[in-house]
Amino acid sequence: MSRRFLLLTVTMIAVSLALAGCIKSAGGLGDRASSFAVSPNGKLYAYGVVETRETCTNDGTSSSDSCYTDIVGGAVRIFDRSLGHEIAIFGGHGSAVTAVAYSPDGKLLASGSNDRNIAVWDSKTGDRLFVLTGHRSGINGLAFSPDGHTLVSTAIADAEARIWNAATGVLIGTLFRSGYGLPTSPVFSPDGKMLALPSGIFVSLWDVPNWTAGRTLAGHTNVVHSASFSPDGTLVATAAADNAVRIWDSQTGSALKILSGDPNTTYPVAFSPDGRMLATGGEVRHTFRFVPYIRLWDVQSGAALKSIEHPGERMIAMRYSSDGSTLATLSDDGRIRFWDAASGEQRGTVN
Repeated sequence: MSRRFLLLTVTMIAVSLALAGCIKSAGGLGDRASSFAVSPNGKLYAYGVVETRETCTNDGTSSSDSCYTDIVGGAVRIFDRSLGHEIAIFGGHGSAVTAVAYSPDGKLLASGSNDRNIAVWDSKTGDRLFVLTGHRSGINGLAFSPDGHTLVSTAIADAEARIWNAATGVLIGTLFRSGYGLPTSPVFSPDGKMLALPSGIFVSLWDVPNWTAGRTLAGHTNVVHSASFSPDGTLVATAAADNAVRIWDSQTGSALKILSGDPNTTYPVAFSPDGRMLATGGEVRHTFRFVPYIRLWDVQSGAALKSIEHPGERMIAMRYSSDGSTLATLSDDGRIRFWDAASGEQRGTVN
């Protein structure tokens, strides 16, 4: 190809882009996080985002551009908190990444997307090992078993949860209970003998590895958003849209405490690594708006120890660091915020 022809070709492409529209942005740090997970060593934070592209056109008859935004895919971004910046991006999903989970040894990372697929990655190299298919709607929950052998997934409009062999990607089976709501946000007990599966106003406790339906946690009057096991596995905390946080005996299914003081919906819930505190994320109505807040509870007494106003929009997830010193929260504004678990002071923000 001659230099003149190459220059002409590039010029024609540039003119075509100017007439048809130019890409102003194609993802980046402005992408909104929609899910996140903490590596077992507490150093890395993997968060799922939707990748967007803004295209602007101008036909020459107006002084301003006409712009629109397309969803072009989804990715997982890896943030190293000790370094203070991202170190990797795992791309390839066709839509927003809405669920992320690390394996217990940190070697695998699973990401679920609104494209209805689950990707399993080598967390060190970023190689995509395999893709799990079969869900009929966007993925909204992922959990590895404590031994790392099993991955459980749920989807927005699927009536059953799916059980996968985490090493091979082979489907082992499905979990379904007639008369219950759609399952979401699966969580294993620390010893791996139980799986808590919120389903509508109930939480089903499944016995592992037989995968038989065990006890049912019944008492909430509106949709249960999340559940968390205490570190010793004896307690289960649940947060729901009925303005209540409940603590249950995982062996008997009995309700032990109802934590009052939440006048509106509570979304995420998380036990501290020592099991002494419980963190919840909810909203309080102030005049014409809802103000998000973090509340820290004493598990033994049920007393509210601290209430922290949370900037931005409602929280959708929270995680303690492995040493319990940091509480990380994710809200609908797409930002992950780090909090000193003892003082309640904000220590940083991602995205």
